[in-house]
Amino acid sequence: MVGQAKIVKELITIDPKLRLLKGREKTTLLDWTAMAGHTDVINLLLDGCPHSLVELTIWNETALHLAVKSNQLEAFKLLFEWLQNLQDIKVDASAILHALESAKLLRLGMQLKLA
Repeated sequence: MVGQAKIVKELITIDPKLRLLKGREKTTLLDWTAMAGHTDVINLLLDGCPHSLVELTIWNETALHLAVKSNQLEAFKLLFEWLQNLQDIKVDASAILHALESAKLLRLGMQLKLA
C-alpha cells in the first residue's frame, strides 16, 4: 500500500483535479480506494478535496456506501470520521443509514450462504 500511496500522491501533485475524475459508472479514485480499503490513500485524497465524499456514482452511492458494500470496515470508519469533521458538507442522514443497511444485508446474505 505504501507504493500506491506514493503513486497517488505524485499524480495528484501533478494534477489535483484527478481526485474528482470520474470513470466507469461515475466512480472516482476515492470510490475505488474505499472499496479496496486503502486508508492511507483515502487520507491523501480527502486532504485536498474533502467534497469528494459526497460524489455519487450512477447508482447514487458514495465512497462510504462502497466501503460498506466491500466489507472495508477501516475505510468506512475513516470516511465516517472525515464526514464528522467536515462542517461545511451536509450529508443526508439517509445516506449513512443506507450504507449501514447495506452492510446489514450483506452480512445477512453471507450468513445465509454459510448456512
